[in-house]
Amino acid sequence: MDMQLLKPAVLVVDDEESNRDILKDLLADEGYAVLSAANGTEALKLLNPDIGIVLLDLMMPDMDGIEACRRISADPRFSFIPILMLSACREDHQTRAAMDAGAIDFLSKPVRAMDLRTKVAAASLLPRIPRGPQRQRIYLDLVEFEAIRQRADEQESQRLFLEATML
Repeated sequence: MDMQLLKPAVLVVDDEESNRDILKDLLADEGYAVLSAANGTEALKLLNPDIGIVLLDLMMPDMDGIEACRRISADPRFSFIPILMLSACREDHQTRAAMDAGAIDFLSKPVRAMDLRTKVAAASLLPRIPRGPQRQRIYLDLVEFEAIRQRADEQESQRLFLEATML
């Protein structure tokens, strides 16, 4: 069975179309199905049980990311979905507000591709358990595991490249 088929759908929510396009391209390259929304209101309309991860911009018109995160987390149909917040402006009070609203982690803009891959992969492995300290610990362990796995993959690729160029 193709492992790509097991990856969850990701909902990318950002008011900047160029940001959505970049994130969609990076995630699609990793085999994720990607939906996108321009604001929190649109995201809530697109949300469905097939969504496995939400990438949610913090500052948006209409409904900001904190409010959208609160609403997703409060809905029993979607409360298990890991939410990764995105923001160009990362201040401690914003991070705390995002985590209090139900986000599992925070990604700073511009998003580094390796960070995105690591955190989305970790979130995709997160079991459907209620939010709380145990879920957060499991997620952080998965982030560490994914970072190690990706570094090992890069090292193996470099080794194979060197071997091929020496032939």
